[in-house]
Amino acid sequence: YQRREVKDEIAYLRVVHNPLESVRFNRVINVPTRGIGQQTQAQFAAWAAAQGLQPAEALVKLATDPDAQHPFNGRAYNALYTFGTALSAWLAMRERVSVGELLDAILEQTNYRAYLEDGTEEGEERWANIMELRGVAGLDDALSLSDFLQQVALVAETDNLDNSAQAITLLTLHAAKGLE
Repeated sequence: YQRREVKDEIAYLRVVHNPLESVRFNRVINVPTRGIGQQTQAQFAAWAAAQGLQPAEALVKLATDPDAQHPFNGRAYNALYTFGTALSAWLAMRERVSVGELLDAILEQTNYRAYLEDGTEEGEERWANIMELRGVAGLDDALSLSDFLQQVALVAETDNLDNSAQAITLLTLHAAKGLE
């Protein structure tokens, strides 16, 4: 769960789960690269703030509201519109499909495999990491996106524990949920 590509996909899932989460949105807005550069991101963040919306909400509004007034030129608008349309579709399907199917849709629509596989062995390993995450996501079709993200967070937290430290490890009830 500490691999960059796995963190990217989990960030996508977190944004779909909670569109108000701006930190993870900022992580995935241009991953893989889709023509939304630093200047466009800054302009988009300022526009979203002026609208009183979180970035993901503003992106969906930009893609779904033809009357939305915006300052973006053709190329930047097209990149934002394409990503906003995809995000809107993922938000619509998050309650209807399993986590695995949602992850498949994200991987396909972002063309993430082509982004990772650069013809090197490292690229193939990165894709294998994504397929391992996909395998975990597909284990239980009845698992909700929220529950899956909680499980991922619990596993990631326990992976970070330093077992060699001579200290007491504290565990909150929230972190212990599901570990009994």
